[in-house]
Amino acid sequence: MTCRLRYSRLAFTLIELLVVIAIIAILAGLLLPAITRARERGRQIRCIANVKQVASGLLMYAQDNRRRLPTITSFYTIGGKTGTAGGSPEASTRPLYRYLPDAPLFQCPSDRGSRGQHNLANVFEEQGCSYCYPYQNNAGVELVANRLITSFQFAAKKVVIFEPPLIELNVIGNFENQWHSSQKASVMGFLDGHADFLVSSNYTGAINATNQVYY
Repeated sequence: MTCRLRYSRLAFTLIELLVVIAIIAILAGLLLPAITRARERGRQIRCIANVKQVASGLLMYAQDNRRRLPTITSFYTIGGKTGTAGGSPEASTRPLYRYLPDAPLFQCPSDRGSRGQHNLANVFEEQGCSYCYPYQNNAGVELVANRLITSFQFAAKKVVIFEPPLIELNVIGNFENQWHSSQKASVMGFLDGHADFLVSSNYTGAINATNQVYY
């Protein structure tokens, strides 16, 4: 009687291996955009939380200073850390340092710099703060520096903190370094202490608008 031994094939053929690699590549191509969007959404949520705390810090400052908002001489020096750029004021001298000494609260996790007026590779590192405080009128945002919080009719619609790309889009027209979106957009903090991410279709510069965001 002849005994025949059965051998199981343990190795892949070259064709099978290529098919597996092709399937993995297709799945990666399908999943990567979703993962990228989810990661950016997480950064956006963290940025909104930061801006909300900064807006609340401005309210605390105003309550301790006869309801008057702080005065500064630069968009980026409301709080944060001592920046690396020349002339950047010390962290401890910034108006919100007493209320929000934790510098990372002033850092947008999607901060990719500002290529407009100051050509900053990273706004937080160079200026100590990723966010803009409207110490003067710019990008359609009405100044708030040294003004009473009661002088604004709609606190929930008054922007007090926003991101540098908004200036570049409105004034310079630079679309190259959007932080959270390819659209004209910004995370914004409001006088009532809330914050949100808004694209251009969701806000307006009309001061008298009562049903939309205004600056």
